[in-house]
Amino acid sequence: MILVTGDLVLDHNIYEGGRLTPDAPPGNGSRYLRMPGGALLTHGLLHGLDSAGVQFGLEQTTAAKLQSWPEQFHTRSLWRTVDNIKPEPGRHWAMERHLGYGEPGAKAYPGKSAAGVVETPEILVVDDGNLGFRESPACWPVCLAKEQRPPELQWVILKMSHPLACGSLWTSLMRGSWRERLIVVVSADQLRREGLRVAGGLSWETSVDDIVEELASNRALRGLRQCRHLIVVMRSDAALWLDQPGGDSPAHCQLVFDRKLCEGEWEEKNKDCNAYGFLSTVTASVAWSLAQQVRESASDRIDLTVALAAGLSGTRFLRKHGHGPARGVPAFPFGETAQHLKTEAAKHGKGPEFAYAGAEVGGEGEPASSPWTILSHVSPWHAAKNKISYEPARRVALLGPDHLPGVPCATFGLLQTLDRHEIDSLRTIRQLMLMYRGDGNTPRKQPLCLGVFGAPGSGKSFGLKQIAAGVFGDKAPVLEFNLSQFSDPADLIGAFHQVRDKVLSGPTPVVFWDEFDSEELKWLQYFLAPMQDGAFQEGQITHFLGKSVFVFAGATSYTFAQFVKPLDITDFRFRKGPDFVSRLAGYLDIAGPNPREATAGSLPDREFPVRRAMVIRTAAGVFGDKPLQIERGLLTALLGVDRYCNGARSLDRLVSYIRDRGGMPLRRAYLPPDEILALCVEDVAQFHRITRTYSEFYSEADLLARVIHQDWLKRLSPEHRLTNPNAKPWDDLTPDVKDSNLAAALRIPAILELVGLTLEEGAGTSPAVSKILHDNLELMAEAEHGGWEEQKRIDGWTYAANRVDAAFRHNLLVPYDRLTEEIKGYDRNTIGNYPKYAAAAGFGIVPAPQPKTER
Repeated sequence: MILVTGDLVLDHNIYEGGRLTPDAPPGNGSRYLRMPGGALLTHGLLHGLDSAGVQFGLEQTTAAKLQSWPEQFHTRSLWRTVDNIKPEPGRHWAMERHLGYGEPGAKAYPGKSAAGVVETPEILVVDDGNLGFRESPACWPVCLAKEQRPPELQWVILKMSHPLACGSLWTSLMRGSWRERLIVVVSADQLRREGLRVAGGLSWETSVDDIVEELASNRALRGLRQCRHLIVVMRSDAALWLDQPGGDSPAHCQLVFDRKLCEGEWEEKNKDCNAYGFLSTVTASVAWSLAQQVRESASDRIDLTVALAAGLSGTRFLRKHGHGPARGVPAFPFGETAQHLKTEAAKHGKGPEFAYAGAEVGGEGEPASSPWTILSHVSPWHAAKNKISYEPARRVALLGPDHLPGVPCATFGLLQTLDRHEIDSLRTIRQLMLMYRGDGNTPRKQPLCLGVFGAPGSGKSFGLKQIAAGVFGDKAPVLEFNLSQFSDPADLIGAFHQVRDKVLSGPTPVVFWDEFDSEELKWLQYFLAPMQDGAFQEGQITHFLGKSVFVFAGATSYTFAQFVKPLDITDFRFRKGPDFVSRLAGYLDIAGPNPREATAGSLPDREFPVRRAMVIRTAAGVFGDKPLQIERGLLTALLGVDRYCNGARSLDRLVSYIRDRGGMPLRRAYLPPDEILALCVEDVAQFHRITRTYSEFYSEADLLARVIHQDWLKRLSPEHRLTNPNAKPWDDLTPDVKDSNLAAALRIPAILELVGLTLEEGAGTSPAVSKILHDNLELMAEAEHGGWEEQKRIDGWTYAANRVDAAFRHNLLVPYDRLTEEIKGYDRNTIGNYPKYAAAAGFGIVPAPQPKTER
């Protein structure tokens, strides 16, 4: 049984109609409706999920009973009709704005406990809206008066509002055994009201870092770290779940997030969709999931990820649905939202909207104290913490960034990036541009000044151009001036006049000042007045620039840190470097495809292969989820060579040369001569050596493909021998099925590398190596399935609930954890036979040699 109680309000909803004259046609008249809210929203949603298993703890449950309550318990909202989000036709009621609460009146909470409710439920849900319930023990359920939590009460879910972690109710829940089964649900906005610095609109890793650090350092909210579970909801886009066992056990943090958007971005993209009851939706989803888990086990081990994913999706549904169709009677959509929660939960959290990521808090790898990233921490089937794993990069290169489903991917026009540092910087720049743009009519005296740094060819201007187009529009003019080509200040005056002309023409221009740090910082002094005052001097005449964006792209400094801390700091000051920096509103460091240089206290850059993969796809002209056709050895070299001479420019040139010379698939045979290759990569010999890695093993792949197929046949059940279309001898297989087995043989070396193993000709496989294979069986089996799925998609197969080979549709093109144990057994068996396959090719599996130095 679930018991819901807490603060109540009466929502007064005014619905704006379209009948502005008495003779207007019927069907769109204005309306006024009163609806009980507060804790009754959570109750109504739970009642829609399980009508027989939910009770409400107060006797006031109708609008009539709440009408006499003081004004402070009344809220008012204005609603209007908007177009539904496709594909739903028609219009629906969306909240125009919340008009707020009435004037405060009586301090005593007027609620009364309901008679006949269960005294000790299995799950207690308390909606604490800081309206008086927290200080009114007479209204609380009977079980809360007990010093120790009754054993029948499995969990207490506290949905809490500002001020947090205080009041009589909180004090009671911090007693004895109560906190051991306490789940607190708060919003990130409530934490911000408490004064916590929680970044919004940047990377999810930054949001996690901020929440963990702030909760640890804020003395007033330290109590939130004492509850068993803490859930922080970040709008409709993410939820952070902190599992806090207490004692010496480290907390574990689980993030459920939209991999393509940041906090608040879904709302920004769907401005016409609004409602209320979002945190109630997440709370109801969690409570319903807990009730199901309690029926199965009374253990304190619970899993809230599916419930949080469903709850977040429910908040978006609530926004899109509002108070129902415009031609119907408006109402809070309890039944519709509950059905949506059920549908999302039935997907086991594997829908397309949200992904999961986890990290230990308070121990090694704590996100709050190290430059962790979701990409390096939890990328699919690679957990190599002490070496570079190229498998995620291979997957991105071959199939696109959407095939790393657990990793955030930010999109800015034509630019996509999975790099946390770039996501943070690019989204910060976008926020600065949005604030500078204002409402479009705000006069701006000074230009918005930004710096961008990176190695030559890293693509410094591309990302900013994409962001500027999104903020100021595609028609916003873009001007580019290379200061290294200017001879004297008169050239700069001419450039300023061009900027001024564009400003006067209307749209906000974006001006790139390339190589601004050339000629020993000569030009900095001439920019100080335009940056500060928005004006430049021509003789005795002062000209005003107006609203514009200045982007200063560095040439000699590859990072902002290098620019502000040069070797000769005295000369930097003399040339007005600090004055110039003080006028910058923000900056961006672009890493490009070469590894970032490690600094003191930072981890080596292990994500550069993924950045290279993105460049390779763009250079090859492959976008979206279109597969890239390329030889395995060539792709390995493009991803793994130490450095490109001029960053992205060199990598782009090399891939374009191969493509233009031979088309698709990209092959080693189309590589340029070594003297031209040397203009692109710093170590030509290394590049060729990588392309030939495992070439001797690959030469035996045809033989191994037959062996792999025979082993697969032996494991087929009698039923599958009759129904599987590939249950036939090797010579009778179609070419595409033979190629699938060949691909399984070719990916053996890459999967072995995941666990620090390699192949050596003429060697054997020792017991120690066999133990490594056994201990890492599940990781390698998941990689085997991922490789099989990868190859199928490259060959044009897509997912379908029912397999249809003739239509290239397959029911197993799903993540590994959604496979049955029987199907997983095939992948595990393949890994278990690796020593056999290696021996058949004349090789043994041995530990990979350790590199002398780490990248």
